[in-house]
Amino acid sequence: MQLLFAAPFLLVAALAFTILAAVPPWRRWAIPIPTAVIASGPSLFAVIGAELLIAHLLGHDVNTNPGPGRQALIAAFSLAVLGGIVGGIAAGVVARFLTGILPRVLLRSAIVIAAWCSYFVLFVALNIAASARLRLPDSIALPLVEAALALVGAWFTARNPEPFRTSRIRLPIGLRFSQRGDGAPPTTHPIDKVPAAAEEPKAAPAPSVDQPS
Repeated sequence: MQLLFAAPFLLVAALAFTILAAVPPWRRWAIPIPTAVIASGPSLFAVIGAELLIAHLLGHDVNTNPGPGRQALIAAFSLAVLGGIVGGIAAGVVARFLTGILPRVLLRSAIVIAAWCSYFVLFVALNIAASARLRLPDSIALPLVEAALALVGAWFTARNPEPFRTSRIRLPIGLRFSQRGDGAPPTTHPIDKVPAAAEEPKAAPAPSVDQPS
């Protein structure tokens, strides 16, 4: 049942990542937007659970009271949708910040994981659709082939992780926070500047003395 509720969010997130990763100018949004889509699902159901808990604490019993009116249901559903949107946006903002400051190795790892999950979900969805339409026999080896193909696609997607950065923030290893830049040489911090040694004044040349002839 939980997988049935999560399937739409996973499918939309997988489609979003695949499309955004395929277009170079859009790659910087390939991680924040799918993260926001996935996070909106748990946020929505968390708000619904909170509403049910509050109704239970207020003494609402489904056995004695069949249910609230239509207006109350609309208000509760609207609040749940709003909570899902807010939770998704918050998760997307956090993902956008993290992809801007992660080192290259961690960013590549995140892209590999996101790409593998997205491609595998799409392969499974296509397999289910084809099996339902063409009545194909079930195969144990097919999920393994799909996982291997998804891994190969994820490796090719993450070869160059820099276009997936969502901001101009860079945090190279070994540099302080104030030395970040957009690929430009790091600027020197004021405390790191060493004053040049003062030049010693040159001695004036001694006056020449004419020798008597």
